[in-house]
Amino acid sequence: MRGIEATGTRVASVLLVALAMLAGAAGTARGLAHVIVDPPHGSLGGGDAFTVTVMYDGTGVVEGMRGYHVEIEFDNSLVYIVDENADIDEGDFLDDSGTTLFLHELPDEHSVVVDCVILGATGGATGIGELCSITFTGHLATSGTSPLAFVDVKLRDTDNDPIDCATADGELELSETPVEDVGWARIKALYR
Repeated sequence: MRGIEATGTRVASVLLVALAMLAGAAGTARGLAHVIVDPPHGSLGGGDAFTVTVMYDGTGVVEGMRGYHVEIEFDNSLVYIVDENADIDEGDFLDDSGTTLFLHELPDEHSVVVDCVILGATGGATGIGELCSITFTGHLATSGTSPLAFVDVKLRDTDNDPIDCATADGELELSETPVEDVGWARIKALYR
């Protein structure tokens, strides 16, 4: 009896290894997408605005993308989003493949969440394209480097199955811009 159990265990182990290899091969055949912050490094002064783009590269992916969810964290002591409705814009990647529903929010002072999905029947979006753009503004009289870090990225194909992806974070370097003390004499001189 002990020999049969050992043989059964070995057979089960061999089957599990074979299934894992097949699953790995299937995952490889699906391809790996990439979601990146572009440009990966930006510089701005206090009070200045800087726009980054969240890009998708699905050249290695067979399935079309139907929707995405992206959450990015940043250092709110250095940069911030002035107006959620004006500073977060939909890219053309999914929009070029059909009618979309584009949603965004600032769930707290140090993160931004963006969701987008194609509505109706479609083959999805393929290739490379812009998912969204986000404009950050630098705080005055401070300096440092804010990460633009992906903390949650979910991509979905036309069957609502996940698309595997790798991410590449970005950063914004803020240079201190001193607040200039402008006296009344200087202001009056402007109007003479």
